[in-house]
Amino acid sequence: MLAEDEERFAQTVRSIEELPLFRTLAARGLVRKSPLSGWIPADRYRDFMDTEMLPLLRSYGLGEGGEWLPQFGTADPRELSALSKAHGMPLETAQRIRTYARYLLQADEEPAASAGFSAEAAGRPTGGRGAETAQGYLEGFVARYGLSLEQFRTHVLQAEGPAQSAADELGVPLGELRLARDAATSILVLDAMDQGPAPSPLTGTTGPAAHTVIAAVTVSPSGLPHLTMSPDCEYSYVYRVTADTVAAARAEAGSAEEADELLRSLRLANQRKSTLYRVLAQVLRTQTAYFSSGRDEDLAPLSQAEVARRLGEHRSVVCRALRGRSVEVRGHAIPLGFFFQSRGEVIGRLAKEYPSLPDSALADILERRFGLRLDRRSVAYHRQRHAKGRVSRS
Repeated sequence: MLAEDEERFAQTVRSIEELPLFRTLAARGLVRKSPLSGWIPADRYRDFMDTEMLPLLRSYGLGEGGEWLPQFGTADPRELSALSKAHGMPLETAQRIRTYARYLLQADEEPAASAGFSAEAAGRPTGGRGAETAQGYLEGFVARYGLSLEQFRTHVLQAEGPAQSAADELGVPLGELRLARDAATSILVLDAMDQGPAPSPLTGTTGPAAHTVIAAVTVSPSGLPHLTMSPDCEYSYVYRVTADTVAAARAEAGSAEEADELLRSLRLANQRKSTLYRVLAQVLRTQTAYFSSGRDEDLAPLSQAEVARRLGEHRSVVCRALRGRSVEVRGHAIPLGFFFQSRGEVIGRLAKEYPSLPDSALADILERRFGLRLDRRSVAYHRQRHAKGRVSRS
């Protein structure tokens, strides 16, 4: 299911929802379509991860005891191959479990990290959708302290460095910075388009080379990019499955195999959707300056391997998430792969923008603008390749 194209995936979803067992469970409210949109507070993110991961853990016999938690959570990435073989699971699965285990261990050690964004703590009125609250807080945070997009991207979206150091550098209260990071590092500010007029075109249209346009990026008055998705898009919801759903599926199904196959299909559909959401989140956070300005010179370096490491996935998972999909930016459908810019491409544009600057000065700009640290010789290498028309996509 993860490798299916959009048309085939839509057919798969329809076939799942036409199954008698699915209809029975849905009629009883045991399977629900819930929007995977808006902001998910950190204190609910564990629940979200539990729903996604616990069935997977149990399928490999890891759900009963807690010994798997330190085994995976403290494992060096180089040890994952041996762990995957020991438990009879694919390497990609071992990587996902390691990410989940590390999250649980961190949450146990640092309770503040799972406290969640609080409207009361931020001095804002409660009520309304979480996404609107978080988005409003972030925009107010930027405006209050006059942050540049580079500062916002580096210290809030990417959350580089200790919170105290970042707060000191920005001149903001530590508590407010933590709130901003908490809001920004949620599953993403994704609003369904029933909140206002939708950019056009969107779902059902195609971009370059028959790419399906799955979302649109708009820019708020404060300059922050905002990702929106049509409510009738397959990716605007996930299936909510609980322990009661599992019990009812086994009781209602004609066989254990029938129940297991339905639950497996729902899990894979959710996995495809949540993976794409997380990839979109990384693109939005990394390319904030580009989405705000529309200038190619503001495109930051980003690789599939880097995003895969951030998400705890295999690179092939990220590659599949990009294939055949576009987002709409300022009325134009742009393939997702476009936002994955190599170092050579970024340095080539800088060299064109500042042709008289020495390599050391370009290295300073790279670090200041994109947080990319390269020595002068590396910059010279990519600059020469660009001059000869041999820019690498690596």
